[in-house]
Amino acid sequence: MKCKNRKRRFFYRFSLLWLLIGTIGLAGCRKTPEKRAEWVVDHIADELELTEEQSGHLNQIKTEFLEKRTQWTSVHKNVMDLAVEQMKAETVEQEKWDQLVGNTQQKTGDAIEFFRQKYVEFYQMLTPEQRMKAAELMEKHRERIEKYHNH
Repeated sequence: MKCKNRKRRFFYRFSLLWLLIGTIGLAGCRKTPEKRAEWVVDHIADELELTEEQSGHLNQIKTEFLEKRTQWTSVHKNVMDLAVEQMKAETVEQEKWDQLVGNTQQKTGDAIEFFRQKYVEFYQMLTPEQRMKAAELMEKHRERIEKYHNH
């Protein structure tokens, strides 16, 4: 029972991490992560009509996300490297997977905590009207994603 809950938490955290990376890092096509992040920030600033001070704070958050990006992408690389290595092996080495899962859970937990902190910062810098507009935009984005994934 404990193992199932551990795996479920890991899957939840890993999924949330990739959703986060997708939202911040993949907004826009064929652009560098920096350009995609800049597009996201500009879009948010325009839609929510942010002040100069708010835009500066949002740019600071963007910079922090971009700095963390390399840590998050290394998780995917490590998983894929081990998967390929183990597929070529005569037997699966459970210890290697257990070690990778432990390391990945730690990094994923750290990423979720980082995201939570930045979410709170973003929330606190917005006016009540901007928060309502942000909620509407988030709902529209979720609907587009669900529509895309349900086809």
